[in-house]
Amino acid sequence: MRVMRGVYNWPAFVAAIFAAYINSSTAQVGVCCTTTGTCRTVSTVQLCNAQELSIASAVCGPNPCPVPNPSYNQCVSARVLTSGAVGSYVGTTIGSTSDLGSSICVGSEDDTLDVWFRFTNTRATSTTFTFSTDGTPDINGNGGDTTLSLFSACPPGGAALACDDNGGQLLNSRITYTMAPAQVVLIRGAFNTNCPPSAPCVNAGTATGLFRLNITDQPLLPPSNDACAHAQPIPSSPGTVLGNSDLSTGADITPCGNTDELDVWFTFTPLVSGQYTFDTLGSIGNDDTTLAIFQGCPDELTAIVQPLWPATLLACNDDIVALNGSDDDNYLSFLRANLAAGVAYKLRVSGFGNLTGEFRLNAAGPMAALEAVPDTCQTALTVTGALSKSLYSGGARPDAPPGSCNTVQALADDAADNAVWFTFIPATSGTLTGQISAEMGMVRSDSLLMLLSGACGSLTQLACLNPTIPPVATFDLAQLPMVVAGTPYYLVIADVGRFDGGADLDISINVPGGVLAGACCFGSTCSLTTAPACTGPNTIFIGPGTSCNIFGLNNTTPCCLADFNKNPGAPLSVQDLFDFLAAYFSGSLAANINGSNVPPVLSVQDLFDFLAAYFAGC
Repeated sequence: MRVMRGVYNWPAFVAAIFAAYINSSTAQVGVCCTTTGTCRTVSTVQLCNAQELSIASAVCGPNPCPVPNPSYNQCVSARVLTSGAVGSYVGTTIGSTSDLGSSICVGSEDDTLDVWFRFTNTRATSTTFTFSTDGTPDINGNGGDTTLSLFSACPPGGAALACDDNGGQLLNSRITYTMAPAQVVLIRGAFNTNCPPSAPCVNAGTATGLFRLNITDQPLLPPSNDACAHAQPIPSSPGTVLGNSDLSTGADITPCGNTDELDVWFTFTPLVSGQYTFDTLGSIGNDDTTLAIFQGCPDELTAIVQPLWPATLLACNDDIVALNGSDDDNYLSFLRANLAAGVAYKLRVSGFGNLTGEFRLNAAGPMAALEAVPDTCQTALTVTGALSKSLYSGGARPDAPPGSCNTVQALADDAADNAVWFTFIPATSGTLTGQISAEMGMVRSDSLLMLLSGACGSLTQLACLNPTIPPVATFDLAQLPMVVAGTPYYLVIADVGRFDGGADLDISINVPGGVLAGACCFGSTCSLTTAPACTGPNTIFIGPGTSCNIFGLNNTTPCCLADFNKNPGAPLSVQDLFDFLAAYFSGSLAANINGSNVPPVLSVQDLFDFLAAYFAGC
């Protein structure tokens, strides 16, 4: 800032203002310092005249007044301030030399006569410090016009971190700067030579005097919702809350993000059961988020669990689909989940690559509940001729199918997860038709498609349609190998890697000749096959298009697992118990009622499970 000395009696004006400033404060015993370093004790520092600098609560012995020709007039000999201390220090530039040209914040003016201080943040956390020269009066004709600069190290090698000319009181300087733990800054202080705007500076660089250096601190604390236990409530749905993950300290991580430990938490308790959606659309400061929802706080996440999903994790997502036809601003997140009324769910927001900053968290719902995802081989959805439907795979367990394509791309991203399974047995040999797309809807997915054959636990990968770069997420089923009539197949679509967390799937599958497969009940086991293949003792074919029951979940349909001998129309009898025991002790896999072990192996648990089903009535 330029000041026209020819118009104002500037030193007298500043002195009067400073005297008023001093007189407004409570009287304090102290000393008065002259520019020559002379010290005198006063009953109150308000008695110091305009040509002296007051130091409250000080005594002349030892002399606190700075003397000319200071030893800290070069950066390499900077005055080391008490480690981590805040407070007020007194310095002088009288007799100093020029260790650096004018500061970058003084424009055409001149502040070359400088002195230096060294300051270290000894706090355990990042801390915001304010460095100022407030209280520096007009002594030695300098108008109290100071400059302050911060450097990472002594120039020319050190970087300029901050600079200020007139940001403090009157013409004093002030810098607010956040320092990391153990960070060191070099502080440069100088007086600024003010020149008339219409005339050159005839005394450029000659302003010197006594000054104050004040340092105050404000420790920076992590967000209040840094931990799941202190999650911030989302008050309603639909609704939006604003968040900020700066200074977060969480060590948690989710399987759909890469290096996303720095998280904050929110809690949402729905009043009505149904499907709810959550997204970070509209975020600016953190524009590459990851988002996850848990049923309760995930105790399993006290340590890094990537790439595993804790049991409480319902869904997670990294990137939404490109809403405007490009990926410029679409690294935000979107997920859906079925939520039950009255349950406190926890949402975790973080940044891909530990990006932090401000964000928006939007909630919407309730809507119609999502369809359950057939996310394992055992729960594969049976295709009966033709299938056309839409599914959201964001809530699928991260089941990695055998092989996972075994390609460079898949292996580099830790194979595949969020698998959705379909099964069929073609009536005639031929080629599958239709397509499966993972690029429609809101959620982007880098997908792959696999064709497998065999039975769960002993599958063989026949083919894989793998994404290219950029990812292709729509697959033409006609590109898969021909399928053979009567052979059981599995069709699986999954994410490449763990960085998406599911997708919106549009599915169209046509099996050549239709599908005549159905549930084949063999003793206490069930498998999908065709009627001609479902023959022999203790065996019955339930019908085309039927699916196998899951032991422990729906153990009555279509097969009564305790009806071991499958006598048509006969209810359970003691003969079923005898027949089971005979098969069990002979090692027949027909007695593997719970389908445990891969490959299937009989165990004593099969005996207990059969008896439980038998006495339960099926």
